[in-house]
Amino acid sequence: MSLATKGRASGLLFRQSTLVALVIGALLVLGVLFGGATWQGSPGDLYVLVPAVPALALVVYLHLLRPKLMLAPLLLVAASFALAALQILPWPFAELPFAAQHARFAIEQLQVFGIDAPRTLSLVPDATLRVLLAFVPPAAVLLGVLLLPAAVRIRLARVVIALAVLSGVLGLLQIGGGEERNLSPYVSDSTQARGLFSNRNHFAALMVVGIALSGAALAAQLQRLLRAYQPAREGPRLVAWTLAFLLLVVCAMVSRSRAGVALGALVVIVLFALVVFDASQLTRGARRLFALVAIATAVVALQVGLWGVIERFQADPFEDGRIVVQRATLAAANDAAPFGTGLGSFRRIYEQREPADAVFNAYVNRAHNDWLEFYLEAGWFGIALLGGWLIWWLGLVLRRSPGRPDDEPSGWPLMRRMALVATVCLMLHSIVDFPLRTVAMASVMALLVGFASPPPRSAKPGIASQNAPG
Repeated sequence: MSLATKGRASGLLFRQSTLVALVIGALLVLGVLFGGATWQGSPGDLYVLVPAVPALALVVYLHLLRPKLMLAPLLLVAASFALAALQILPWPFAELPFAAQHARFAIEQLQVFGIDAPRTLSLVPDATLRVLLAFVPPAAVLLGVLLLPAAVRIRLARVVIALAVLSGVLGLLQIGGGEERNLSPYVSDSTQARGLFSNRNHFAALMVVGIALSGAALAAQLQRLLRAYQPAREGPRLVAWTLAFLLLVVCAMVSRSRAGVALGALVVIVLFALVVFDASQLTRGARRLFALVAIATAVVALQVGLWGVIERFQADPFEDGRIVVQRATLAAANDAAPFGTGLGSFRRIYEQREPADAVFNAYVNRAHNDWLEFYLEAGWFGIALLGGWLIWWLGLVLRRSPGRPDDEPSGWPLMRRMALVATVCLMLHSIVDFPLRTVAMASVMALLVGFASPPPRSAKPGIASQNAPG
């Protein structure tokens, strides 16, 4: 291939990367700004869904143009859409195995209460359709991120950090505003820190992700400062990253979410270990400076939110209503297997399955365990689909890198590691809550999952011609 041909190909790839980065960045911004409701199909989700449909079509088209097709994620995304679509299509039940069992479950849960059971696998087809549509934005984000080089992925991580900081500042203002000045886009009578979300636990989940990504960015900035010949330029950036890291840690504390506080502490500990004890990450001076910043941040966070955290952790976890809800969910899921009750159907099913001796005054709209709720709604096929996603993701994580490419940014290895840590934290958070049921956190999770994939080589114009042999 001639140098001119290589240059044109490189320029085309650069323009494609720029376009995909802009599209994915816009979806992340819209997702966090408008997709923080706890139920699919909220009015804000529409603002994300409308641009997400053409964005998904674009990234799928670009994947199909690649000389080396990434078949696994495309098939998994297609299977995820197919699962929901098959649940809302009418089926000849007499021809299906376990049909009598599914029909009997539908009669027990719906018809006995005067509701006609639909002739679909989903007992609540309209809710399943909303879940199907809510999957479009994270699918577009994931497939788009897989097309991008490491440097562009880092820029998208900075977009998430900026959104987390924005939500954190709003959360702090909500605490200080009082009931007289409502600053929440969802809750009208609460002074809790919720930021851009309707649930403080999901606010805390975004803070945990922000802590992981901003900590990696802070460490990379420390390295650049010590190696830079222009400290006047790098110094203000270091201050900005330090303040962002400090703010997000404080916001995780004041959220008073037990899972958020515990996972935030875990992220800080892992980050501290990776930076301070792994000599391959930073120079000795940068590690010492990072240790000082981390210690100062911990002191400030404890001063601000210690008493609220202690109060939240004083409650006996075995008396938490979540356990009762999860037990009832598991029992209903076993009865509804193998087909499940339909994505998005939890609320309707739990209304009929709620134990008589454990009726809550509060409205139970989720199982507070995404894994159990998905098992109830998607059955054995959903568990198989989840297994496929986990196997693919673990395969990417455990794959050995062939070595650092020349065009890989210096901060990429640590940023990728912390993105993996944040991914695991969201998986753990989903055991006791439902952060991934929001379009906002599902889109952020899609970005983090994409970080596990080895990035393609940089498509910056001129690289091919500059590195080509003369």
